[in-house]
Amino acid sequence: MSKHWLLYVPEIEPDSFFFFFYKGDTGRSYSVRTYTSPTAKPRLRTQRDFDYTAEQIKDLARHSEPVKEHVVSDSRHWWARTKQMNDKYLGGRAADSPQTIRRRPALSSSAPSAESPFFSREGEPLVSLSDWQAQHPARHWRTGYSAMELARSWSEAEGFPQSFQRALDRPPFRGLVLERAVAEHNTDVPGKGRASCTDLMVTARAQDGSGVTVGVEGKVDESFGELVSDWSAKGGANRQDRLDGLCEGLKLDPARVGGLRYQLFHRCYAALATSREERCEHAIMAVHSLQGRGASGENWRDFVKFARAMGAADVTSGRPVAVGERMGVRFWLMWVTEGRR
Repeated sequence: MSKHWLLYVPEIEPDSFFFFFYKGDTGRSYSVRTYTSPTAKPRLRTQRDFDYTAEQIKDLARHSEPVKEHVVSDSRHWWARTKQMNDKYLGGRAADSPQTIRRRPALSSSAPSAESPFFSREGEPLVSLSDWQAQHPARHWRTGYSAMELARSWSEAEGFPQSFQRALDRPPFRGLVLERAVAEHNTDVPGKGRASCTDLMVTARAQDGSGVTVGVEGKVDESFGELVSDWSAKGGANRQDRLDGLCEGLKLDPARVGGLRYQLFHRCYAALATSREERCEHAIMAVHSLQGRGASGENWRDFVKFARAMGAADVTSGRPVAVGERMGVRFWLMWVTEGRR
C-alpha cells in the first residue's frame, strides 16, 4: 500500500489537491499538507482536525494519485506537484495557492466595490470555497450537504443565484443589487441562550432605492428541527420567555403554535431584527432548497403551514409571499429551488 498520495477532496480542500500520507504502520493515523507556495510552510492538519478516518478520506477523493517517497519538508517539490495536479484536473483554478485572493468583478455598474460581497461574521472577505469552508465544522462540510451546496451556489453566482434573481424580478424587488452578505450570521433573539445563526444574511438595494434584508436558510435533506411543542417541553421559564418574545415579534399567539417548526421562528426573527438594524424597508426569510429537492416533502409542508399561520393566503414556490408588517418592517417569506448540480 502506498503511504503517500496527492488527493482532491473538496470536503477538505475545495480549491486544490493536497498531500496525504499515512503515519506509522497501522494505516489509521494520517497527515494532510496543503502546499501553497514554493517557499512557504504547508498548511498542516492531522486526523484530530477531521471527523474522517484515513480510508474515508480516500473514499471521498474525486481524484487520487499515489506518489513516490520524497522529503516531506521539500515545499518547492510538493508545491510543483500540487500545481501540476491542479492544472491537470482542476483547470488551474488554484494553481498558485488555495489561499490566493481572487478578486471578483463588480456585480453591476452600481455595485459599491469590485471585491467579494461575501464576508465571515468577523468581517473577513470570503473569496474562495476554502474561505467558506472555514466557517463550518468539518462534519458539516460535505458534498450534497447544505453548507457546501449553498456556498457553491452563491459564490459561483458572485451575487444572487439565478433562482433568486428570477424569484425577485418583480416589484418591490426589481433590480435588486446585493451589497453585502454574511455567512453564519448571528442574531440575538429574545430570552437567554444561543443566538440564531442564519446561513447567509444578505443586505441589498432595490431599483427604487429601498433596502432589503434576505435571511437565507439552505436545505438539502435537513429538516427545520423540532416542533415548538417538543422544543418547549424540554425547558422551563426561559424557553417560554423566548417563545413569547419570538411570537410577539412575529405577531403569533404562543398558545397556538405548537405544531409549527421552531427553527422557522428564530430565522424569521433574525431577518426582521437585522433589517430593522440596517434600516431596511423589507425583510425576507428565504428557504434555499438545494440539489433540486423542490417544493415537495416534509420541509415544504412545514414551510406552507408556517406561512399560513403568519397570514399568507397563497403560498407559491419561486416568489416572495407578503405576510404583512412585523417589527416595523414589511415582511416576506420565500421558497426558492436550486437545480441539482
